[in-house]
Amino acid sequence: MERFSNWDRREDCAIHKSLKKVLFLECGSKPQDATFQIDENGNVVSDQFFVLDRLFIDTKKLCKPLVKLEFSSLVSFDATDTEVPLAITANLLFSLIKVCDGEKEVLQTWEYVNSIAITDAALGFTVTSSEPFTVTFCDKPYPCDKNSGCCEYRMVVKGVAFDGTFTSLRVTKPDLSAIVQGIIEA
Repeated sequence: MERFSNWDRREDCAIHKSLKKVLFLECGSKPQDATFQIDENGNVVSDQFFVLDRLFIDTKKLCKPLVKLEFSSLVSFDATDTEVPLAITANLLFSLIKVCDGEKEVLQTWEYVNSIAITDAALGFTVTSSEPFTVTFCDKPYPCDKNSGCCEYRMVVKGVAFDGTFTSLRVTKPDLSAIVQGIIEA
């Protein structure tokens, strides 16, 4: 929790008695799995992106708002490789986007890379991978701005680079949630 420097002095306590700290939880709405399209040659189709989950937070009445966002998902794929050098790579970019008053801002990006190479297999190999991907981020929205404050947070994923022959690539069970804290007049 944020500490307010002038709140420690006894003479200021009376001024701040009319303020109270609030805390609430928001959960994502309409989470959607991302199933990447694979062409007939086993290549992941380029330029695909998906909105995995989104939530709306209204901080209009809050001073000094803090928004702690948490996102979790499961990244899974099946791929093979038979060409030397033998390598399978799945590279995804997750982006946390905030939209306030029609303005879009990328708050943070995270790269997911799963790369497997084998140097001594002559016949090729197959990989089935399924692992969690989770991130957290703390945002400080516009404080005490009565004209704005209702923002949408989105978690988006897009494919970046792939090596190998894929039969599937998915991001499943996306979950975006936020804990919001701020100060209001009592």
